[in-house]
Order: sequence, then structure tokens, then C-alpha cells
Amino acid sequence: MNLIEFDKLEKMSDDSLKRRFSVLKRREDKINNILDKVRQQYNTNFHWDNEDPNEPRYIYVSRKSGNRMKRQDYYANLYDTISNARDEMRYINRLLKQRMGHNLKDYVISFIVMDKKGNPSLYPDWVSFKLDDIGHYGVINVIPYIDLNEMLQQKGDVNKVADIIRRVEMFWKRYLSNEVGINFRKINYIGLDDYVKDVFRKEIKDRVNSELDPKGCVHSILFKQPDSSSLWRHKIQIVPRFKKFDYWSTDEKSQYCRRDFSEYGFKGKLKTLLNEYGWVESYNYVDRYEKD
Repeated sequence: MNLIEFDKLEKMSDDSLKRRFSVLKRREDKINNILDKVRQQYNTNFHWDNEDPNEPRYIYVSRKSGNRMKRQDYYANLYDTISNARDEMRYINRLLKQRMGHNLKDYVISFIVMDKKGNPSLYPDWVSFKLDDIGHYGVINVIPYIDLNEMLQQKGDVNKVADIIRRVEMFWKRYLSNEVGINFRKINYIGLDDYVKDVFRKEIKDRVNSELDPKGCVHSILFKQPDSSSLWRHKIQIVPRFKKFDYWSTDEKSQYCRRDFSEYGFKGKLKTLLNEYGWVESYNYVDRYEKD
């Protein structure tokens, strides 16, 4: 049975693909047995350049054509055959899982809608989910969305998104498929860019400079969304960075920032200021920098 071109495989039904996979699997097992015998008989270890001249020149004679093949050519031919068969098996496996992913993807949103009706307290109004593309091996990718302005008005807890994701994953593993995975991508904050431009830079930072840091001891305030999709690192990072001053400097500003300015006290005041805008530490932001 000859190998089939990959574009023809995509037109085959699932049952045909499974039968084809079984045929290739039997072929792989058969060739593996032959290769083991060749290795044992001739002690081949891919060192074909240093052949023993006393060994027979030909080891394979075709029953149909009578053509003879050298040992290394015979081994290489078997290896190419099994490599091609394995490539086709991997492609069939990926194709079947992609089809399974397309067939099962709607169940993700259906479960979320059903679970939200039964447990409305677990699902905030500012959270939504959208299906993304199907992954290489049928992995169903889902993007969580958070309406930033709505979340801040309610002083929402982003940890609830992680709780929802765990519920969906538990449902998926228990009732649907272990062959096709589900993957939640990085949270997409709706309105984040506009908020940073219009609120954080123009209002919050101005108030920080005028009310909390009039002497200019703070270098900058980092406002960053992690690139990681990890459930443990999905909150916005709001981290103050302080200036460093020479210990021996006699400048009035340097002496004030080095002696009288309290970094700990500033962080407490910043926490209170951010709370006025809906930011609650450990709920929807963290005050430490975490590498992605």
C-alpha cells in the first residue's frame, strides 16, 4: 500500500483515516521487526562506511524482479519507508484531533452559558469569553475578555476569571475529551490602552506628582499587563520605581529623598489613591514586578 499525499487525507472521512492509521501502524511494527533482525544479523550501527569485506555483498533479493540490493541500501530503504509512514501517521493523528476540536469547540461556550445561568454569582458582568482558532493538534483556544472600566467601577476581583477557567477545565476533562485539550490564552482587557492614556497618565500620575511625591523621589510607576497566560500572573502590575541618590550628596532634594522619604509610606498612599479609581491590591492588580 503506497503512501497517500497529505492533501488527499484531508478529504477522507474519520473512519477512513482511522483505518488508514491502523494499516500504517501494522506496517511500522512489521518494519521495526525487520530492522531489528538486520541490526542483530549484521551488527549494523549506522557505520556503513567501514564494512567488513568478508560480509556478503547482497542481502536482499526481490522475489518478483530478482533485483539484488546492498545491505546499506536495503536498510536505508526500510528506514525511509518507516519514516514516511510515521510522518503520515502523525499527520492523520493531527487531522483527526483538529476535526475533533472543531466538533467540540461549541461545547465550551455552551457550558459557560449554562453554568452562568445556574451560578450567576460566579460570573461577573465584566467577564466574557470568545473562541479563538483551533490549535495544531486540535487544542481549543479560548480568549477571556475583561471590560476594564466595568471591572474598576465594581472593584472587581480578577481571581474570579481563574475560578471560571478551572471550572471549565474540570468539566472538559470529566465529561468531554482527554484527547483534545483546551487552552485559555492571556486575558484581553477591553479599553486598556485608552485607560492608560486618558486616566492613568493624565489623572493618576499627575495626582501622584502633586500630592504624594512633590519632591520628585519617585522615578516612575510601571503599569503593565503580563504577557503570560498563567492563572497566577494575570493581574495588572502597578509598581513604583524609586530614584537612587548619592549618599554623600549635599543637595537638599537628595538628602530629603534619602533620609525623610519613606518608600513603604509612599506605597501605602499610592494604594489608597488607586483604590479611589477602583484598583484593589491582590484583586485586580499587584504592586510587584513579575517577569514573563
